[in-house]
Amino acid sequence: MKTWTTDGGVNWLRDLLPLDLPEARILSWGHGARLSAQDLFDHGKTLVANLCLHRESTEVRDGRGPVTQDDEG
Repeated sequence: MKTWTTDGGVNWLRDLLPLDLPEARILSWGHGARLSAQDLFDHGKTLVANLCLHRESTEVRDGRGPVTQDDEG
């Protein structure tokens, strides 16, 4: 989240972009800055798996399956 946040604490993904694109689903997912192509591929597979798991658990709760969790951890 540090990449997208100003020194004043404004996170443009969370605080500004939704003002211009209120219907957009905005996602951010962290990874290390120094990655090989294989590392990036592995991170991509993990991201897709995590999104699928989150979607499955969300569909059970609300029937729609949006990915809306704001996880800054």
